[in-house]
Amino acid sequence: MPYLCLAVSPSGAVSGVEVAAANSCTSTEYIAVTAQGYTDAPTLTDLFAIPIADDLQQAFMIGFALPVICYLTAWAYQSVIGWFEKKQSE
Repeated sequence: MPYLCLAVSPSGAVSGVEVAAANSCTSTEYIAVTAQGYTDAPTLTDLFAIPIADDLQQAFMIGFALPVICYLTAWAYQSVIGWFEKKQSE
């Protein structure tokens, strides 16, 4: 399996890239990444892309509808508990 070996300088800059075997990337100055892993890594364009409609719908449900449903459920429980407390005090 080919790996991308990135030569990293002490300042953190990448000074060279080479495709090599897995055992040649074991030095402390190299970072071993598979070619497929490097290709699949998300970029800034991927991170800030407009999401698809299904993702927006799920975000809306979590961000708006879920708190409203929780509030209405708590209000309903409070009303039922209050009704039983009122019955007991009579």
